Amino acid sequence: MEEEEIRVRSETNLLSPYSHQGLAFLFCANSKKSKNTQEFCMGPYVLNKTFYDRENDTSLGKFLLNYCFDADYRCKSCDRLMFEHLRRIVHRNTRLEITTRNVSVSRSTAAALIAPVIPNPFGSGANLCNGANEGELSESNFSLEDLPSTIPNNNCKQIICWLRCNSCSANSSIIPMPNTIFHLSFAKFVDYLSNGKHWISPFSSSVDLHQCLHCTFHSHSHFFAFGNLVSCFRTSPIYPLNVYFSQLFSLKIENEMDNLQNISPKIREVLDGKGTPMPDIGAIIAISLLSDEYLTIINSSSQKDFIEVPISDQKMQCNVKIYFANDFSKFRSNFLSSSEKDYVNSLSTSSPWYPQGGKSGKI
Repeated sequence: MEEEEIRVRSETNLLSPYSHQGLAFLFCANSKKSKNTQEFCMGPYVLNKTFYDRENDTSLGKFLLNYCFDADYRCKSCDRLMFEHLRRIVHRNTRLEITTRNVSVSRSTAAALIAPVIPNPFGSGANLCNGANEGELSESNFSLEDLPSTIPNNNCKQIICWLRCNSCSANSSIIPMPNTIFHLSFAKFVDYLSNGKHWISPFSSSVDLHQCLHCTFHSHSHFFAFGNLVSCFRTSPIYPLNVYFSQLFSLKIENEMDNLQNISPKIREVLDGKGTPMPDIGAIIAISLLSDEYLTIINSSSQKDFIEVPISDQKMQCNVKIYFANDFSKFRSNFLSSSEKDYVNSLSTSSPWYPQGGKSGKI
């Protein structure tokens, strides 16, 4: 299986334009009416789409009809209507928010809001898309200045669309969705909104007659309506945070260098000129006084000129000769207040003695 994947990858021509006819984006959905709106109902996960592929892509028109304008379409996670959800798509440095709302109002309310005009079931593009901070659409407070130039009625049996500029509040004319836009790949539509350059679709504002010259992909909200349902596609930039690290240095190495400078003189004292380790005199004396050979002879009645104790371990081998063992043992027992065990333990803190004094430096 791995060999087959490697073979397929090797046969793919990365420089061919046919190898780049797809898009990968991050998708997630949140319920706006659940107890915890921060929890994800869907995702986040990565979707890989191939442009105009029948299996994993769909047209923009079918996406609107199946996932935005279907009143029976519910979330598989929380079983709520998708109208109550905020869907987000993230690709590169662009976030796309998709919201859908039923904006049908009574005749009296519509007449009070926009009396001189035909009742507008679609409302204002800005109010529809702003709402709360979480992207919730608003049903009230429609402003006459924010209305599109042409007001449709709610008996429209086809998808209609218009644009609204988020910078200058200009609304385009409402037109039926062209057949070419209906069959546009949804993945390609996301690609346009995310990676499109500064493309201008000039149209007159409903407030004054100045033309909107802002970017169609980055500054405009795209509205699609069908019956009493309105879907808003709104993009916003994402600013990745850059992490700057200080100059890398190891505190551990500096501490080890300080410790090495402190311990170097001690190492030189332990090593002789040839670099061989010198045994600790205090440890040798302590081992000798605790050895079985020494204790056996010192406690016996026999008298010898010296007691010889062999010491051997992994680092050294030597023979220790203890002269006047009985005399020094009696001396310690008579004049030292501590016991023999305390005397042996005190040898661990012994240090070498260097003769001083006299003209030659020796005594």
